[in-house]
Amino acid sequence: MKYVFVLFILLSVLAPLSMANAQNKVVVIPMFEETTIYVGVAKTGNNYCTQPVAGNHWALQNCVSVAADISGQDGAFTAGAQAQPRFVDNANGTVLDKLTGLIWLKDAACANDIANWPTALSLVVELNSAGTMNSNSCGDLSNKGVHQADWRLPNIKELQSLLNYGDHGAPYISDLAGNGHYLDTPVFSNLVIDSAYWSSTTYGVGVSSITNDDFYDNALRVNFGNGVVDGTGKSTGVEFGVGENVWAVRGPE
Repeated sequence: MKYVFVLFILLSVLAPLSMANAQNKVVVIPMFEETTIYVGVAKTGNNYCTQPVAGNHWALQNCVSVAADISGQDGAFTAGAQAQPRFVDNANGTVLDKLTGLIWLKDAACANDIANWPTALSLVVELNSAGTMNSNSCGDLSNKGVHQADWRLPNIKELQSLLNYGDHGAPYISDLAGNGHYLDTPVFSNLVIDSAYWSSTTYGVGVSSITNDDFYDNALRVNFGNGVVDGTGKSTGVEFGVGENVWAVRGPE
């Protein structure tokens, strides 16, 4: 009976640790062994590796020929999930990503040249209330002929899920089927490749001497023209005289 009681106490302590949920990740801990299952994480499409060459440059190589000390690159493993067709045009101004369950506006540039992050957030508020951004109709008729009211600015993981590096050329995003280059069978309209897209993800760049809290002055962004993910000041999202773009998302469903 004593052993049964001890086992009961042990299970009570471990039970809260038995499952931790996060977006696209489920961690299952059966007693003392951890198993991680990733759901909806897309293949990057990258099928080459890089290797240093003369002059401190890097060159694309067949992954088989890459030196052992730089092995294990994404191009060698090509891990991740895939759904075909990946995207479904809902014919109501929205597109479903079957891999992640996210629903995107079909118009990828309903609001562009947006100079700062607070404005990007306010435009999504406008979309939910009026179906427009910057007074431009975004084409969403998915709520029985009218617009939905639960659009949001995507986080950086959601924007990254669209990236595909397979053909090493702009734009770095998958085609309709999910296994080719975007230009083969484009599914979104007005995709911008000469400037980046705002995400809702922010990060601190300093510590306040008064409150000892982080300053959350920067927001992350994705550029589908060069596949780069980086950050910029929330109030200074202008590069080469052009502001960033706002692309709204819903779900996942």
